[in-house]
Amino acid sequence: MNHESRAAMEARIRELEHAYQGVLQENVALRRELEQLKQPLPHPHGGSTAEKIQLFRSLFRGRDDVYAVRHYNASNRARRRP
Repeated sequence: MNHESRAAMEARIRELEHAYQGVLQENVALRRELEQLKQPLPHPHGGSTAEKIQLFRSLFRGRDDVYAVRHYNASNRARRRP
């Protein structure tokens, strides 16, 4: 093995070690986020109406940029579609 190929391999090893450390840090961050998501949700029968609506919206979030459009089918009945 010549000096140039050895230097190239060592550079590649350093690059891979750096990438590995980045993946380890990302893994730690994702595990922390997962633990936060495992927190129990508030019971839907408790709390005010506003809290229940907030809980429902957080669980079933839709798109803010899409609105229903009225159209008429073959039997001339009004329908809505996204």
